[in-house]
Amino acid sequence: MKRIFWIICVMMGVLSAGDFEEEGEAFGKGDFKTAIELFQKVCDGGNALGCVSLGVMYEKGWGVRQDLVKAKELYGKACDTREKGGCENSARLNQR
Repeated sequence: MKRIFWIICVMMGVLSAGDFEEEGEAFGKGDFKTAIELFQKVCDGGNALGCVSLGVMYEKGWGVRQDLVKAKELYGKACDTREKGGCENSARLNQR
């Protein structure tokens, strides 16, 4: 339970950073479908934090079927750009 709380806090911190206003608003309202579409768009555009956020949604099954392989792929993509959160989450999933 503590881990889920921490993940939500991290997600909200990332989302409130300014670059993700629209994504954060959708996520905050529970409109995960829209949030996923928007995170996918920014991730595809090379935004590592968008990839991490999308990875969390896949890892937790928020708005999508839980898919740890996809989450790991997204975290790895973020880690490739040296995004610390992506590297840590990728390493954590590799330990499973």
